[in-house]
Amino acid sequence: MVEKKEINLDSVLESLGPYGRYNLLNFVLLLFPVLLSSFYECGFIFEAQAQMYRCKVDGCELRVNDTSWIQYAIPTNLEKNNSESCERFAPLKPVEQCVPEEFSTNKTIPCEEFVYELEGSLVEEEWRRALVGTVHNSGMFVAMLFTGVLSDRYGRKAAVGLAATSSCVFGLIRAFAPNFTTYMVMHFLEAAFGGGLYPSAYLSSSLD
Repeated sequence: MVEKKEINLDSVLESLGPYGRYNLLNFVLLLFPVLLSSFYECGFIFEAQAQMYRCKVDGCELRVNDTSWIQYAIPTNLEKNNSESCERFAPLKPVEQCVPEEFSTNKTIPCEEFVYELEGSLVEEEWRRALVGTVHNSGMFVAMLFTGVLSDRYGRKAAVGLAATSSCVFGLIRAFAPNFTTYMVMHFLEAAFGGGLYPSAYLSSSLD
């Protein structure tokens, strides 16, 4: 009669054997591309941060380093303790000197043009910021399906190699994207082909 061995943590560790140099080297080699890939993931925090913006007021924008005119040209949002983003006081006449007498503080009009805190940003408009997250999550969904098929057919090492390379290439191109369309395409491709890096590396380190 075969004696049944009690299953506990000690017996499991005894069966697996010691954590040797091979396991440590494998862990370090997999940690390096995963660490680099995380920078692209965390970059979303800075790429899609909320932009401060206000109305552009013709006749006042030439007053460099002097923003005192904002108090009588643009109403204040008391909740945010900042200037309104989408409306300004109606001008009584064409603004030339940007003085209080040229504005009506009893009437507001919608903004026609805007001035942003960071000029030239690819995500100046609110819907563009939201779209960045949507496209990224869509790419990650594709990555889970694509990486699983690739791992089953060619192995986890191939999946890790392709994901690490894709994350590097598409991430660098995205960093220097000249326009919003290119930026979004690279964002999707980087997530779709590089998003499977972490789960592939995790499986490789835990099963090898």
